Amino acid sequence: MVNNGQKNDLYEAESQKDVKAIDPVIKIAKQYQEKMEKIPIPSAHDQAPIPFTTWQELENSMSQIYGQPLHYATHRILEDWESLRVSDSISPPKNVVAVIWGIEDIHRRCISHLELAMLWLSDPTYHAIVDPIIKCDNVESYHA
Repeated sequence: MVNNGQKNDLYEAESQKDVKAIDPVIKIAKQYQEKMEKIPIPSAHDQAPIPFTTWQELENSMSQIYGQPLHYATHRILEDWESLRVSDSISPPKNVVAVIWGIEDIHRRCISHLELAMLWLSDPTYHAIVDPIIKCDNVESYHA
């Protein structure tokens, strides 16, 4: 399947060149997912609500307050909410943070590295989110 000249399906590589281009992305996605799985989801959602006016702001605040990054897939969801202008007033901020941690837990434990690689192939800026995790030698340093 081709969309805007890019492959959307890892299994439809039409040539050796396609396979060689995709293979490193799959390897990085596997490393990334393995590292993200090791970072524990914070158990204390009892903190004061995080005030925010944009979803990007909330993502940054959560990363700072809890001392850990959010998964690339969670980042993409928050980007989508931002672009769709999903209202942050749909639920109290404390509940929104709990929902995001629930989504984060699913992404850390369940997403396939192949799914991640497919997402990354459609996003030329994925390195900004992914590289800091890949380069981190001690993921256990992120606290819960």
